[in-house]
Amino acid sequence: MGDRSRLKGLDYRLVDLMASPKSISALDSADVVVAMINFINHPAYYAAKNYCKQYGIKFIHCSTRTNNIETI
Repeated sequence: MGDRSRLKGLDYRLVDLMASPKSISALDSADVVVAMINFINHPAYYAAKNYCKQYGIKFIHCSTRTNNIETI
């Protein structure tokens, strides 16, 4: 994200599922999961998406190539 000032007051945590697939349980406490598709492989993407679907966590598919970062 280019403008970090937009994140003031927003509590967020980065979980790198490609580096540590077992860290998926860290999503348990999430209200929303944002998948930055330019930086994630297919197995990690679908693992996160299916996990969120199973546990009722909102999942946002976001590309840095388009302007849908505003959705967040």
